[in-house]
Amino acid sequence: MLTQRLVEGWTLCAAGPDETGTETWSQRRPPQAQAAPVPGIIQQVRPEHHGLAWYWCEFTVPARSGPERTGPDRLLLSFEAVDYAATVWVNGHPVGGHEGGDTPFTLDITAAVQDGPGNLLAVRVLNPAAEPIDGIVLNETPHGNKTAPDTDFWPGRSYNFGGITGDVNLRVVPTPRIGEVFVTATLATGEIAARIHIEGHADGMTTRTLAVTVAEDQSGFVAARAIQTVPGGPGTETTVRLTVGDVHPWDVDDPFLYRVTVTLSDGGPPRDESTVRTGFRQFDVRDGYFHLNGSRIYLRSTHTGNHYPLGQQVPPRAAFVRQDLIYAKAAGFNMVRFISGLGRPDQLAFCDEIGLLVYEEPASAWLLADSPQMASRFDRSVREMVLRDRNHPSLVIWGLLNETHEGAVFRHAVGALATVRDLDPTRLVLLSSGRWDADLSIGSVANPGQHQWQHEWGQESSAQSRPAPGTAGPDRFALVPGAGDLHYYPRLPESPEVARIVRTLGKSGKPVFLSEYGVGSLYDAITEAADAAQASAGRGVPGVTPPDLAYIQAMAERFLQDWAAYGMEGVYCFPQDALRASHAHQSRRRAVSFDLIRANPQIAGYNLTGMLDHALTGEGSWTYWRRWKPGVVEALADGWAPLRWCLFVTPAVAYPGDPVTLELRLASEDALAPGSYPVTVAAVGPGGWRWQETTTVEIPATGAPLSLPVLETRLPAPDRTGTYQCGASMGAAAAPSAGRGGFQVVARPAVPPLEAESPALAAGRLVIVDHPGQLTAGEVAAIGQALADGATGLVFSPWELIPAG
Repeated sequence: MLTQRLVEGWTLCAAGPDETGTETWSQRRPPQAQAAPVPGIIQQVRPEHHGLAWYWCEFTVPARSGPERTGPDRLLLSFEAVDYAATVWVNGHPVGGHEGGDTPFTLDITAAVQDGPGNLLAVRVLNPAAEPIDGIVLNETPHGNKTAPDTDFWPGRSYNFGGITGDVNLRVVPTPRIGEVFVTATLATGEIAARIHIEGHADGMTTRTLAVTVAEDQSGFVAARAIQTVPGGPGTETTVRLTVGDVHPWDVDDPFLYRVTVTLSDGGPPRDESTVRTGFRQFDVRDGYFHLNGSRIYLRSTHTGNHYPLGQQVPPRAAFVRQDLIYAKAAGFNMVRFISGLGRPDQLAFCDEIGLLVYEEPASAWLLADSPQMASRFDRSVREMVLRDRNHPSLVIWGLLNETHEGAVFRHAVGALATVRDLDPTRLVLLSSGRWDADLSIGSVANPGQHQWQHEWGQESSAQSRPAPGTAGPDRFALVPGAGDLHYYPRLPESPEVARIVRTLGKSGKPVFLSEYGVGSLYDAITEAADAAQASAGRGVPGVTPPDLAYIQAMAERFLQDWAAYGMEGVYCFPQDALRASHAHQSRRRAVSFDLIRANPQIAGYNLTGMLDHALTGEGSWTYWRRWKPGVVEALADGWAPLRWCLFVTPAVAYPGDPVTLELRLASEDALAPGSYPVTVAAVGPGGWRWQETTTVEIPATGAPLSLPVLETRLPAPDRTGTYQCGASMGAAAAPSAGRGGFQVVARPAVPPLEAESPALAAGRLVIVDHPGQLTAGEVAAIGQALADGATGLVFSPWELIPAG
């Protein structure tokens, strides 16, 4: 098979919704067409344009026959992705199209081409917007979290891009040929089943021979062979089964791959060949916990919108495609979640190689509006995701929804499990990340082979009642009490109530999956704009600023205005230093959040928000331009360690003699053998002061929880003021990470006298709001009335006075 990548010479024209003057564009390129990147987006050429755009490219048809060919070759045009809808012509002849923004399609253009150079490819691309074109509007299509109109673009929401976002390839293929090959590898039996579709029909050919070879990917050692004869005729499908002896499993720490090669012949030379990589692994949820190959595994996940600067889905540097995954693996993550949009095929192949689990959702998973076409578009988005990616052993979870309220889309997704199971019975399926529907009568999980939603997590149970419409859903911090698949976004720093909630998630039910929780920072728009300027110098379209860069530049300008207005030059040398300080603070807060989460034995896995500063947010562990944030590597390495201390010291500030509580727990991802282990907890401070206590922790022989209590004690704060450090150690027996904390001792202040000239204070009318949790509307109104009547307010957290929503 000969493949030619069409990457040079592309041009583009924008068209209005009525397409006036475009009648001949399918046949010839207009003179006003501008050079355009492919892969790329329309907005790299026309930043403000949404709707219709046309692309053109001339190509040469390669030689299509050789002396060994006995059947006619076909010419196929393959698109990796066109966002959102494409209609295609070759030399003025319509050859087909596709709807769906991130999945591939292939067209047979044999009858439309002429031999040699000068063939014209024309592609009409619809990038939907707020107003209907061809009856299509953005919100009614699978679109991830894009916004329309473009003025609604803000950090956290992706701007509305479109275009030919993936590779375009010209392929010469034989007839007949091998079409799709779907391979399953069953760990328990060592069986590999290759379901093979044969496309096309050659005259006079009555039988075909399929040879299937299974070999170790790295060594090439052949582990199994099979030959099977199949009848001729178009559209033949058959399954070839082989057994591999002494199976080597695929695992996150040992991603062992096998290569399955399928060869088609008719007794003579091979007509066609196809290769698929696979691995033997089993991933499921048992008793509320994730298991890989029969062993419990704590999911150390993070999610990504897979965004790249200057092109959104198209990286300006090829290294970015793998860099995110390398960073994640190096920092201790064992899973990446592609949220509401697919990973690139080359990314999934790389995850196969490095042992990084994948949780993938279709573009229809988030913010899809109901419409007469909702069901068909949702199903197509799910079906094409599964068909494209079901051969990757790293891909272990299909997700159907993200943060979706009760309604038509949610109810349709509940029934879409049947669609997934028809295509792939082998993987775990998750219904809706966050479970904003709040219907605990429906389970969040379907294990491999299961055709019904299972109640594995939280308080989900078939005995639960379905809530009345509009009566249930997430609170102001995205949390649905009792759900098994949870999101939580509280205000930071964490109040005692927030800490209590995180540490008790799942306490009154089964384990839970914390599929989103994060710590944000300021977005370093100044450094990001400088990185963009450096990267785009001499590249791109002259005079064109892509929308994401324009927004970043505007953010930088606003920050510089604040810098000047608040006199920050007296605190930091340069504006970017203030932003880096925010990043360093984010890393410190991440360490605190890991303490809370890993201390809870009922949290079966954690998906950290987020991988990078995608969608122009500050939530990432690294920036939009792939710079590590200060301190984040250490925070992640400690946070994800299979064996980790969780040390809580309260209060953080004390007066001499006041009690200070030290609580120590040991998070263990089955990292220690059963037995008794010595533990020493110590505190040190000014003047050589030291406190120490020794205890033991018992690791049970079976059923060890993910977190065990070690010690909880109180000690009086020392008389000497200053900073005191606390820590824990198991000596030479084991080396858990983290386990360091501290407290500050300050002098007890004298009580100041009330000044007569402060009548509100002298009269005792002081209202203190000390961040106890969310205030009710009545309490907020009462505070407002007291202030209106002349009281003085002291508010420790302004979030308490900000209404929900």
